[in-house]
Amino acid sequence: MTVTMEAVVNTASQVQISIQPVVPDNISKVRNLNSVLFPVRYAKTFYENLLHPGYFGRLAYFNKQCVGTITCCKQPLGYADAKAAEMREPSERCEMYMMTLGVLAPFRRMGIAQSLVQCALETAAQDPSIERVALHVQVGNDDALGFYHKLGFVTTHTIDQYYRHIEPAQAYDKSKETTQQAEATKAKQTLPPPLEEDDEFEEFEKEDWDESEEDKEDLALWDKDWDDDDWEDDFSKQLRVELDKLSQPQPMSVSN
Repeated sequence: MTVTMEAVVNTASQVQISIQPVVPDNISKVRNLNSVLFPVRYAKTFYENLLHPGYFGRLAYFNKQCVGTITCCKQPLGYADAKAAEMREPSERCEMYMMTLGVLAPFRRMGIAQSLVQCALETAAQDPSIERVALHVQVGNDDALGFYHKLGFVTTHTIDQYYRHIEPAQAYDKSKETTQQAEATKAKQTLPPPLEEDDEFEEFEKEDWDESEEDKEDLALWDKDWDDDDWEDDFSKQLRVELDKLSQPQPMSVSN
């Protein structure tokens, strides 16, 4: 997953926030930010992988100062929920997993983290095989939970003993469908449900009828009663009398 675009967000007349891709020349900035932002020390392979296809890395700059980062990887759909390593096998259905997201404390609540996540969501939407963006949030991190909830991420379940060296060890599994997957889900919900076996129409045996088997009395009844208006019944006679009265000129009454 490689993107070479640069996103620029203007938050004020003299403030500029830019989002730039991670490349060999700035990979050290990701390492420096992670050492300050996270209590976990990432291995060398973590940073090397960011430069390979299937990985996504961005740096956020505030007035040309590097202040935030996001890293993601493409993996089989459902791997964020799974416990078995065999889920890493190739799959046509995938998800983008958000590995890290952080902004230096003095530059938070300025929309920088939201810009980084939005860039990841837009990148995921460009890949037809990616159906959702997934991540984990430590239980008790209410600020992060509120942030992701505002962006449309939903909690699917809680994972016990997710973290090894930090407490609490539990984590929430959160995800958000990509744009194309959300549209597909909505379209599927509008379709009528498929017919079940019980909904099939009953089939009857075809019967061959002979003219000799037809009921002559029924045929005569149909021929006689298809037009059943009788102009000589009592109601019709009375109606014609009343209509004749209305058609005659009435004397004009004059009041003094």
